[in-house]
This record gives sequence, structure tokens and C-alpha cells, in this order.
Amino acid sequence: METTNYFLSLEKIQCEVEKKNWLNYISWSDGWAELKRVYPEATYRKVKNGETYLFKSWTGWSVECEVTVWNITHCADLAVTDMRNQEIKYEAIKSTDIQNTLQRAFAKAIAMHWIGLYVYRGEDFPEEDDWITVQDYIDSMKLAKNSEELKELFLKWQKICKPSELDNFTKIKDEKKKEFN
Repeated sequence: METTNYFLSLEKIQCEVEKKNWLNYISWSDGWAELKRVYPEATYRKVKNGETYLFKSWTGWSVECEVTVWNITHCADLAVTDMRNQEIKYEAIKSTDIQNTLQRAFAKAIAMHWIGLYVYRGEDFPEEDDWITVQDYIDSMKLAKNSEELKELFLKWQKICKPSELDNFTKIKDEKKKEFN
């Protein structure tokens, strides 16, 4: 198979995005299962630094994991952090912290092969309008030229907004709607 086919087929693969705290992620097991389904020859390696998996960097401690498909190897390094995504000091690092970080680095290395890469672009789902912010929608509603355009924008927003944002958005819609009456 050509390398071009590798990229064309991988960009169609999508995994379920999960959320933990405020971060989006794809489970390493889902990513690996999807990669192996399409490319059974894929391999991975947790990179060792002598007897340990820890590497010292200027920012703290990190781990590395490699994933190889068709002799294309991507290596992801990731800082050892706690559940709040804060650096853990060396003295406080436990084996579970190292293992959890290795699995997150593994998921990141899988993503470098286009399995869930959109998560690392800051997108929840690979849809056309995901990059639009709340403020973008508010601004577009304020610039609506007629009630039909306003209604269309509001209905589109209603489908993707968080419940906590809906009240504010409804108020803005109602204020703008008064201009058309």
C-alpha cells in the first residue's frame, strides 16, 4: 500500500471523545482498538530511560511512548501530572502516576497517526463549526439582518450550547428580536 492511502483511510477514522474535568480525550484503548482494526501490524513501545520510564526536562518529569505504523513512528512525550493537570514533584510521583501518564502519552502517539487527532486541536468533535466560540455566536446574532436569520442562528446555537449558556443567549436573541418588530 502507498503512504497516501495510509493518510486517506486514517482521516476517516473517528473515536468517541470523552471528558474528564475540563479536558477532552480519547481513551487509549479505543484509539488502539481502532488503529489495530485498520492496521493490525501497528506496534507501540513505552520508552525507557535506563531502569525507569521517567525523563527529566526543564519543565519537570515526563514519559515517552512510540507508536509505529508502516515504519512511520511517532513519539509522544508527556509531563507527569495529577488529576488537575498540574506537575507532580519527583518525590511525590507514584507508579500509578507514571502508568497513567504513559497511557495518556500512548493515546497522544496514536493520535499522531490521525486517530482522534482533532482532540489535540482543541475540538470536541470533528465538525465544521466546532472552532466557533460563544462570543462568535453572540456577535453573529447581534449582526443578524432579519428575524429569519436570527432564528436560524439561535436554533443552530441551541443544539450545541451548554445549558449554562442558553439563558444568556436567549436574552440576546429576545433583545435583537425587538428590533425587527
